[in-house]
Amino acid sequence: CLAILAGVFDCRGRVYSSVYLCTENCFVPAAFAFLIGENMKFDFQQKAVAITGAGGILCSEMTMFLAKQNARVCLLDIDVQAVTDLQEKIRKAGGEALAIACDVLDEEAIRKAHETILNTYGPVNFLINGAGGNHPKATTTSPVFSKEQLGQEKTFFDLSKPDFTFVFDINFIGAFLVIK
Repeated sequence: CLAILAGVFDCRGRVYSSVYLCTENCFVPAAFAFLIGENMKFDFQQKAVAITGAGGILCSEMTMFLAKQNARVCLLDIDVQAVTDLQEKIRKAGGEALAIACDVLDEEAIRKAHETILNTYGPVNFLINGAGGNHPKATTTSPVFSKEQLGQEKTFFDLSKPDFTFVFDINFIGAFLVIK
C-alpha cells in the first residue's frame, strides 16, 4: 500500500496543505507527482484509493484527479455531507466513489470504514492521509469560519497545550491509526 502524509510546518509554524507520497524508496511532494500526470509510475486503474479528509479542498481535488484515472475512490471524512456531495459528483462524471463517515481519531470508525471498503472494492491499494490541520477546529464539520468565530489568527506556536495536543493527534496519531 502506498501511504501519503499531509501537513507540513513552515518556519513560522503554519501548516500548509503539502502532501507527500511515501513509498518504500521515495519521499516526494505529491503536488509534483500529480503534476507529471501521465508520467506517474502508479497505475490507479480500478485500484481502491482511500482518502482521509476527502471532503477538504486539497483532498477533494486529488480525489477528482484519481477518479479521472479510473480509481475507485473511497472518501473518508467526518463531514458526511461533503463526501456525499463529492461522491455524487464523481458518479455523475462516470467514476466510482464511496462516501464513508470516518473520524481518524476513532479506531472503531476506522475499522468500520476499512470493512466497508473491503466489502465494496477489496483491499486498499493506495492511502492518502489528508485529514488534519493546524487549528483545533480543523476537524469540524463547518466548512467556513468567520474571524469572529476563530478569534485572532494564530500560528502553530500560539496554540495552547490542549490545542497543540489535538493538532498533533489529528495530524500524526490520526495518520498512524489509519495506516495501522
